[in-house]
Parts: sequence; structure tokens; C-alpha cells
Amino acid sequence: MEVYLPPRKPPWFLFSSYFRKNGLKTGQGIAVLYLYYLKPFMKKVLLALLLLGAMSSYEAAAQESSAKPMKVKLGKSVVTVHPEAQYYVKLEDRTLELESLALEQFDANWIASAEALKPAEAQENFGEKGEFGAVLITLNKKYEAEALQLMQDLKRRKL
Repeated sequence: MEVYLPPRKPPWFLFSSYFRKNGLKTGQGIAVLYLYYLKPFMKKVLLALLLLGAMSSYEAAAQESSAKPMKVKLGKSVVTVHPEAQYYVKLEDRTLELESLALEQFDANWIASAEALKPAEAQENFGEKGEFGAVLITLNKKYEAEALQLMQDLKRRKL
């Protein structure tokens, strides 16, 4: 028995009278509808969704890896670092993580020197926080107390 396939048009033929008129039972008509019209459409939709997902993940990876290093002037030093690099203040007895807000409020005269650490070295010293590298800032001795006070005040305001 040969099955009649109607021309590809919008699914106006969903009515059972159309199936009966052409000698098809309703169940057969629904199977023809699925195989002939919906299955190719579903394949296209699935393919489009897969391509969209692949493109968005590729763009995210490209953005993450293509972050260009930037030059940062800290006191008299200029260092080239990744935009997401972590900043640390090196004091006599310890090293403290520095928030960007505190860094913005530091006076340029407070900073004696700045050293950029590559990601591998930064991860070795600071763990996961050094994933994008780190900047070690050494302060002038006479301004260490002021800088420490500023950092503590900002931390209190944050809480």
C-alpha cells in the first residue's frame, strides 16, 4: 500500500476529515504528520540550540582568555598585570590582601615599589586567588600605619 504524502504546507490538514478523505486512518495521519513535518523541524530546532550553546560557550572562553594585560602605575613603579590580578600590601611581618577601593585611596607617595607576579608564582604564594597573577606593593615605612588604618576603616565600613 502506498502512503500519500500531502505537499509541505502549514499543518492545516490536522483535521481527521482530511485523513479520512485521503484513505488514512487518524493514527496513520498522525504518524505521517510526525515523520514528514515535525521530525525534520525538531532536528533543525535541536541543531540550532546546540549551535547557539556552543557559540556562547566559545565566546565566554574567548573573553576570559583574551583579557589583555594592562599597565598600572603604582607610585613610581609601572607594572603590567592581568585586569583581574589580585593586589597585596607587603608589610614588615605579613602580607595583606588589598581591596580595589583601598588601592584607589592610597596616596602615590605611600608606595615605595610594586612588583608583578606571574600567575604560576602568585598561585604558589597565594593559592587560587593568584590565578590571574598578583601585585606586591611595598609601602614607605613612614606611611605603613596610615595605609593600615585606611584598610581597616574600609573593612569596617563594608561590614
